[in-house]
Amino acid sequence: MHAIINQPYGVLYGSQWAWQDVDNDGIHDEDEPILIDEASGLPIFSDVSGIIGNPYPDWMASVNTDVTWKGITLSGLLDIRVGGDIWCGTIARMNRIGVSEASGNREETYVVPGVIEQADGSFVTNDIEISPADYFQSYLGDFAASEQAIFDGGWVRLREAKLSYSFNLDKNSFIKMLNLSVTGRNLWLKTDYPGVDPETSLTGAGSNIAGFDWFNNPSTKSWLFGVSAAF
Repeated sequence: MHAIINQPYGVLYGSQWAWQDVDNDGIHDEDEPILIDEASGLPIFSDVSGIIGNPYPDWMASVNTDVTWKGITLSGLLDIRVGGDIWCGTIARMNRIGVSEASGNREETYVVPGVIEQADGSFVTNDIEISPADYFQSYLGDFAASEQAIFDGGWVRLREAKLSYSFNLDKNSFIKMLNLSVTGRNLWLKTDYPGVDPETSLTGAGSNIAGFDWFNNPSTKSWLFGVSAAF
């Protein structure tokens, strides 16, 4: 985490790969290939660290619904987050020690996408095959540059859903009103983030620093049952 002039507070900063700086601006854009060492077939580390991600989302929204019919009420809260980078050290460590789903495929060799710089300054596409151990430890694992573990933390989440029923009681009865309800929280999550839950943070829910995932506990799913009455 760094505070950098003209950058959002808490911008993610860390080690990065050397790359083919096509536009000569000193910034590693997504479409600029990384440099590969011809001897090992592995990416080359940059001599300097840099900004590798922005933990703040592009935008967030919530959609709330409440429908009532013949005493039955159904309500729900859908949360949406678009953008926001997260350093997922969890998946990087799991890749390195071979317990992630991806690292289970160990029967083939791999080629790291990138380019090799030639003696004359030209670049050729990398085609050097490396072992699964090198690939998952030094390219996708936590032996790699920190920027390799940056992922989009966007999601769509069903934050809460509630179903309740209000009984239509006689006004002269002892119980004037009776309501039964069941509420579910964090029931559904749609995300491409490879970690457990992109909403959790290593620094805690009350921190103003976000974007770090190191075996964080996920948000809990819960069910609540309620009864309310008026006499």
